[in-house]
Parts: sequence; C-alpha cells; structure tokens
Amino acid sequence: MKRLILSVIVLSGSYFLFNCKNSKQMADSQADMQVGRTPGAPLQENYWKLVELNGQLIGSTAEGQREAHLKFRKAGNVVEGSISCNTLRGTYEMKDGNRLSLSPLAVTRKFCANNKPEGRFLKVLEKADSYAISGDTLFLHRARMAPLARLEAVYF
Repeated sequence: MKRLILSVIVLSGSYFLFNCKNSKQMADSQADMQVGRTPGAPLQENYWKLVELNGQLIGSTAEGQREAHLKFRKAGNVVEGSISCNTLRGTYEMKDGNRLSLSPLAVTRKFCANNKPEGRFLKVLEKADSYAISGDTLFLHRARMAPLARLEAVYF
C-alpha cells in the first residue's frame, strides 16, 4: 500500500512538473511572438508578400498587376514595394521593442482597375507602428493589437 501511495505521489509530481514546464515554454513562446522574437526570417533584405489585410485574405493577383509586397532594405533604411499596379518607396526606422516607424510613402499614381485593396494597404502602412515575426510570417500591428496585415517571406 505504501508503494502504491508513493508511486501515485511520484507520478503526480512528475506530471505536475512536466505540465508546468510545458506551460511556461508555451507562455514564453507566445510572449516571444507578441514582441517579434520568435526565430524566423529577418525583417530586412526579404521579400514580404501581402497575404492578409485587416483579417481578409488577399486573392490572387490580377493579370498585368504585381503582387502586393514590401522590402525593407538595410542600405539607407529604405522600404519599397508594390501595391497592385503602383509602386511605393519611403524610409523606415526600427526601434526598441520591435516598434517600426515608416515615413510618408511616395506612391506612383497609375490607374488600376481594382485599386480598393491598394488604398487599404496604404492605410495599414500609415497606421502600423510595430511588427512581429514568427517563422516566415511578418505581422504589422498598431499598438500591438490584432494584426493589421500579414505578410509571408518569399525566397527566390
């Protein structure tokens, strides 16, 4: 009987310690994602393709248009990209705590057949003030709230 009680105590203690350790790892992992520390693609020198905007998936790119994307260049802290049939360019500043500041962006003003997503993407870029990276996914946030945009790294 003593062996049975001792075995139950040992197993219960082991179970408790194992779950506490896993809960802490899970909490640490979630905290890392929130502040962008999860190992993954670097923000700079990557091609980031827009896949979701304000919770809505971005469909395929129309014929004759470029996919919406961003590139954060190290040289001169330049951000450049494409939105539908127009291009954008500006500068950015990375700050502590994965905060991000974008300058007003210069955008070409070609007529696009469907420029609705283009305007929404520009508004998101104006609002974004922080980012998080998890694996090959970049999230742009405002005040660390729900992601405004989700982009995925594309490797050529």
